[in-house]
Amino acid sequence: MSAFIPRPDLQMLPPPYVVDDSRTTAFIVPTAPGSIQRLLDATLNAAPGSAAPSSWLGWLKRLLGISPTSSSGAPVQRFKPLLGRDLMVLTFIHYGSVRATTPAPSWGFFSYDECAVFLLVKDEQELGPGLCWHVPFILLDECLPMIMGQEIYGFPKVLGSVDCAPLLANDWRQNPHGTFAAAAEGFAQHDAAVAAGPVPVAEVNVTGFPPGSVGNAIDNAGTDLLAFAQGILGGDHLDPLLVPILQALISLGMPGVFLKEFPGADGSAPAAYRQLMKAAFTPTAVTGLSFVRGDVTLFDPASYPLASTFGIAAGQTQSVPGVFIDMSWNLPPPTNA
Repeated sequence: MSAFIPRPDLQMLPPPYVVDDSRTTAFIVPTAPGSIQRLLDATLNAAPGSAAPSSWLGWLKRLLGISPTSSSGAPVQRFKPLLGRDLMVLTFIHYGSVRATTPAPSWGFFSYDECAVFLLVKDEQELGPGLCWHVPFILLDECLPMIMGQEIYGFPKVLGSVDCAPLLANDWRQNPHGTFAAAAEGFAQHDAAVAAGPVPVAEVNVTGFPPGSVGNAIDNAGTDLLAFAQGILGGDHLDPLLVPILQALISLGMPGVFLKEFPGADGSAPAAYRQLMKAAFTPTAVTGLSFVRGDVTLFDPASYPLASTFGIAAGQTQSVPGVFIDMSWNLPPPTNA
């Protein structure tokens, strides 16, 4: 007989999920050369299962849970940056409605705001997903999606404060303005007798439409994603940095790769990496899109060093291109990568 006391109701909302009318802004931020590869080597490429499956040694290491290394002792670089230069995508997202589609009858929906960094990467493994995206940093302002994202997919979600006020204005795409901000609960510096508190991580001041922009590139695309793609990629009005990012955003079936990560309890190592997961978050409808520019500033608190991870000086402001986009999504259950 079980010694556990049963509790009524589900402890978790199981996937798949449906996201309706998410409002997203994405800014393309240049980073220091080599910074993204170093990050991938310390996370995805250090995880058990990163070795190529065509190698019998790779299979053995995967079976034993050993992180793969080359003959030089460096991590096997299964994952590499996709773009020709080091770029990351800083996003602020307002999720107006997220709901689970099972079991029946389903539960209600929840809303939250999020700040996340997206990387476009290529999986060099012969049987891997190929082109994919990866999210190494996520801040959000609600507990329920944090727990679901961590436990189900392996997202590195951290509870904090996220200000997505520019996305909540009625004319958010026609008149882009305002400031996005994200802060984590943590410590500003090491070796200081200072209490934990909110520390700034990222800020974007929206400066409006870029010069020569067509403004609202497309409205009410609905489920015709091909027309959406042709509409935004067919002209010469795009900043070159935006083209590969937008191509990735609208590539149906392009999977995300996640890393289930467990903190080292003894303090001898930052974390223990256990499992690579993947899932293709598929856009199902596009309501509209605008091109924007923004002044992006990253900070470097000791407990959430975003700026230094990408080789950017803390407090340095960069004027970069971006987009405001209104989309709906389907989020399937994850599988092993």
